Amino acid sequence: MAHRDQGGHRRWPAINVAAAAAGVALLAASCAPAGATDTPENAVLRLELDECFNALEHRATAFALGDGYAVTVAHAFEDIETFTVRTADQRELMAEIIYLDVDRDLSVMRLIGDDLPKGLALRTAGEDEEQASIVSFAEVEGPKTKDATLLRFVRLTLDGVGDRAGIEVAADIVSGDSGGPLLDSDGLVIGMVFATSRKGERGWAIAAPEIDAAFDARQDEPIALTCTPAD
Repeated sequence: MAHRDQGGHRRWPAINVAAAAAGVALLAASCAPAGATDTPENAVLRLELDECFNALEHRATAFALGDGYAVTVAHAFEDIETFTVRTADQRELMAEIIYLDVDRDLSVMRLIGDDLPKGLALRTAGEDEEQASIVSFAEVEGPKTKDATLLRFVRLTLDGVGDRAGIEVAADIVSGDSGGPLLDSDGLVIGMVFATSRKGERGWAIAAPEIDAAFDARQDEPIALTCTPAD
């Protein structure tokens, strides 16, 4: 979960990273939610999030997964009053949160409306892979693709909790890229970006099996957003 500094700006949490001694085993199973797949440019979504207690808005990225669902980072919804989901062709979609795990920084949304984007497919990365890409939708103009290099498979914790499989990458990552898919050369999702280094030269993605597990754990009832007064 992101926190605010004394000036009220969001800052990245401390990320504890350990090399996965059994990286291949951790990322061995394949996974792909049912449903037709779309191109990354059409499936990536923009989140416009209105913060509680002020008129500020911040942005994050999400991507369609399965039939009528989307996934993104949980920290995007910290102290959020309302949010809007926008498609690559600038259509506004209604959505409700149906899974939210702040420790593992994963959330699932149900998309509501007609002509919904088709979901992307998940695939686990192999230890011999290096080249990848990240698609984000923080800017108004539309989705943007960035080159990424896979550095190593790791175990990740967020402020010491939420142990999960991840991938460390070299890429130009900024805060609005959170929730963007990490893609292989075939456009399949091998992870989801959730954090970056201070200089933005290195970042971390939650591995595909973790996303798949969150997707399977989604519920029917929507989860209400809550606003926590500042100390």
